[in-house]
Amino acid sequence: MRSTLRKALIVGIVVVVLAAAGAVVYRFVFHGSPSLISADPWTSSTSIHSDLLGRDMPIEIFRPPQAQECVSPPVLFLFHGSGADEGQWMAGSLGLGVGVDRFAHHLIDQGQIRPVTIVSALIDKSYGVDSIPSQDGWSHGPYESYIMTELIPQVDARYSVGFTAADRAIGGLSMGGFAAINAAFRHPEMFASVAGLSPAFFGSPPADRAWIYSGTDDRHDPLTLAAEGAADGLGIFLGYGDSDYAWVREATAELAGRLRDRGSAVQLDEVSGGHDVTTWRQLASAMLLDLFGRGTSTC
Repeated sequence: MRSTLRKALIVGIVVVVLAAAGAVVYRFVFHGSPSLISADPWTSSTSIHSDLLGRDMPIEIFRPPQAQECVSPPVLFLFHGSGADEGQWMAGSLGLGVGVDRFAHHLIDQGQIRPVTIVSALIDKSYGVDSIPSQDGWSHGPYESYIMTELIPQVDARYSVGFTAADRAIGGLSMGGFAAINAAFRHPEMFASVAGLSPAFFGSPPADRAWIYSGTDDRHDPLTLAAEGAADGLGIFLGYGDSDYAWVREATAELAGRLRDRGSAVQLDEVSGGHDVTTWRQLASAMLLDLFGRGTSTC
């Protein structure tokens, strides 16, 4: 009896594994999923301790050796989408990440961008705002405070980057795009530029997401902040896929319009794709070139 049950269990496991493998093959062959990538040799994993959140928060950091030659070394902070983690911007799980470090490595070698240090940081499912505790399935706590008072200062000090606001940029995709825009618009004195790829914010937020606009002080609506001039002086890169969620495309286009009305320098790119990594890979190089193109840099 036990032998029969054991055999049945083994057969069941094999069936599940084969089904999963088949699903992956089907997805890659018939649905054009992104190719697998490997970690860049200049990228490593570490953590930043947060007293506010009460734990070590993992980061992945792309650190080009040329950064040590910079008089004013630039840094880019990046945030992931909902349900992902700090690896999403780099190689990611199973090699299905954006690979921004790979793009940066190539552009640096080609002399097209400054040797920028890139930090991809975990923010859980928080939208990067300070929020009160709730049992709604999202992550709540002092996440914006963590970003501004622990993550950025510790990285700047540890890696000798971001000496001034002119050397510091922030960006994100999907949920992380909102987190980056929120941080930059609320703390523009800290950044030179901001990027949002398929930023997950709404013209009229649904009830289950209204909390991201209020945080703890009712000052987190990107459209309102843009209209009030919070982003004046910032360089801004925005992008999405032509088949992305309609609410993402509409809100992002509205944001770009409000920023341009105030004279802000906005680059808005639309590429072929949806709300997925193939879209964000297409936008990654354009984002890096817009934020860190050589120009007249001394680095």
